[in-house]
Amino acid sequence: MESTYRITVEGIVQGVGFRPFIYNLAERMRLTGQVKNSSKGVEILVNCNEEDINCFVESIKLKAPPLAHILTISYEKVTYRKFNDFKITVSWASAGLTLVPVDVATCKDCGIELFDSNNYRHYYPFINCTNCGPRYSIIKNLPYDRDKTTMDIFYMCEKCSEEYRDPRNRRFHAEPVCCEKCGPDVYYNNYKGVEAIKKIAALIDGASIVAVKGLGGYHLICDATNNEAMAFLRNKKRRNSKPFAIMCENIVALQNYLQLSEEEIALLDSRESPSTGLTKGERPGIFTFS
Repeated sequence: MESTYRITVEGIVQGVGFRPFIYNLAERMRLTGQVKNSSKGVEILVNCNEEDINCFVESIKLKAPPLAHILTISYEKVTYRKFNDFKITVSWASAGLTLVPVDVATCKDCGIELFDSNNYRHYYPFINCTNCGPRYSIIKNLPYDRDKTTMDIFYMCEKCSEEYRDPRNRRFHAEPVCCEKCGPDVYYNNYKGVEAIKKIAALIDGASIVAVKGLGGYHLICDATNNEAMAFLRNKKRRNSKPFAIMCENIVALQNYLQLSEEEIALLDSRESPSTGLTKGERPGIFTFS
């Protein structure tokens, strides 16, 4: 006999593609109902029998999105409500507090698109999807929806909107989704976008130090292989021995300067892509200041 069940999921379940995941799972199981964010986490209403509800909940536990972290999941039978299909509905505020998702490094799929000259997000620095991009840095309030982030002033263009509403697309309900046509951009003096980036890159190549405003504040950037630039930066920062964070294009480039263990490579290449403390190897390289 079909009944209506309410499922409550708490943890890191907002900003990680959880609602699209629930939508597609319900579609595959041919269940009707709805899913929405709340101040507690994610709330699901679903119509099914007792056998299906157990299978549905177990699938949520086992197949949750990679960035999700479920702390608790519970369900209860509620007053029957008829649904004709399964939908993602408007979020609502309630008592409680969900965990805020962290910013996530650009995923491999977005990285491929970023450098694909045939992709309409080619070289667009704010590329993102449900598996990566800013979360914590852009949230103004919860539940996590676009109108409660700093993206609320950017109205999606037709193409981004199509991706956002397509259940088969990995940008389905990705709140920061945008492109050069409808999203934020980068600027330097009178230059914009790729031209601004090229001008800044030329300054860095010329031993200059530039301040770049990122999601979490300002970053001072220079060429770490240029001893003159590094000495000047250390002097200005009064940082004679404390290490600076460095960026390399990829693992192969980093191995030109350091000897990395398999564990270190796995950590640097993980979806979190964290800043990692590494030990200088025997190879000569850029780490000449002590």
